[in-house]
Amino acid sequence: MIIRTHKNKLTAYGGIWTGTAYDFIAALSSLEKEYSNIDVHIHTYGGDVFEGNLMYNALNSSQANITIIIDGVAASMGGLLALSRKNVKMVENGFLMYHAPHSYISGTAQDFEQNAKLLRMVENNFKEKLKIRTGKSDKEIEKLMVGDNWFGAQEAKEMGFITEIIPAKTEAFMPIEKPAELGETEVFNMYASLMTSFENAVSINNKNHEKMKKRLIALLALSIAETASETEVLDAVVEKYNAMKTAKEKAENELQAFVESNIDALITSANIDSAQKEVYKNIGIKSGIEALRTVIEGMSKAAAPNLAGKVVTGGVSTTENRSDWDFDKWQKEDPAGL
Repeated sequence: MIIRTHKNKLTAYGGIWTGTAYDFIAALSSLEKEYSNIDVHIHTYGGDVFEGNLMYNALNSSQANITIIIDGVAASMGGLLALSRKNVKMVENGFLMYHAPHSYISGTAQDFEQNAKLLRMVENNFKEKLKIRTGKSDKEIEKLMVGDNWFGAQEAKEMGFITEIIPAKTEAFMPIEKPAELGETEVFNMYASLMTSFENAVSINNKNHEKMKKRLIALLALSIAETASETEVLDAVVEKYNAMKTAKEKAENELQAFVESNIDALITSANIDSAQKEVYKNIGIKSGIEALRTVIEGMSKAAAPNLAGKVVTGGVSTTENRSDWDFDKWQKEDPAGL
């Protein structure tokens, strides 16, 4: 999620994932120290429930007068964030979406049972928040946990999810008449392309072309004058990009050569049989030089590992089909082979 602040405005656009809550709370806390009235603009298709809960709690417990403004889409956990404050505005062509929490796991039957229990607890928490906000019956709220339930601005206001409908900052290039058929991610992406930039960001309208050009020249340290034409600026940007790309590739190649040189030196010093060199080289490349060093130092000095004669359940395994194993794979599948 991209989180920015400007004066008393906090803007949060994107997915809610690990670490999002920390950045969001830090930004909100910073504004709380300076402003008693804060506008929080959101545009998100949701994400991690537990990160979202932390964000919800921060908004809900804030002593500041906070207004939530939905600039485009507030889906899934994003919709729950909109319930954190009483004063919620949404653009006239925006959308809210609520559904039951989802999870994607693998494991034993017990793992699935425990996960189902957790999902039920989270779902009950969702339903309680929705019930408090809307005043609807348990039966009506239960319906919101079946499938994806999308609400346009007017319907969202009628349901009590928002308090005010505001003009959209941009016009959609095409109407979104059936958001449920597109899915939350696609609806989000359509709005993301229409979002206006944050305050003080570079604007690309005719009025601010010169300002944009100057900032671009300064930001990329381009070796051209501020009076350069747009074509000259574009050419300079392309040249800068190509130079950076070349430098990056050179650095990566040099690093690769350095790593391989050190790996070869370690293997040579250990007097490893030539037939096994590729096996150990792959350990060094995939798990790192230190992992290879650990393997080599732990080798028996009396003899090299007898890898070629190992037999794996289900068929005979040769050095060839183990040549791409890394250190972790050897530890897991055949620690004795090390």
